[in-house]
Amino acid sequence: IRFAGAYDPVTSLSEGVVRELGGKVYRSVDEINEDREVDAVIVMNPNHLHFDTAVACLEAGKHVLIEKPVAETCAQLDHLIALSKKVDRVCMPGHNYIYYSDTE
Repeated sequence: IRFAGAYDPVTSLSEGVVRELGGKVYRSVDEINEDREVDAVIVMNPNHLHFDTAVACLEAGKHVLIEKPVAETCAQLDHLIALSKKVDRVCMPGHNYIYYSDTE
């Protein structure tokens, strides 16, 4: 796996991630989706944007990992499931356990 880059509307945030992990600063989700070197995308934007971003990425042929919540409605979730099957790409939630200790 190679980290391709980052996008954030606040460019300085993308630049900080890229300084640490490498890759390039993307200027938009569309730019990421146009990059043939990118196979998969992690969707970490505000919750209300998860669905539209995931749809765009799936339609561009990218695998998608979405932070919770995956969607705002069951209909949106059903759409993502159907679309991921149609385009033969993985679309899955990211379950973050960073705040759980080993003793829990």
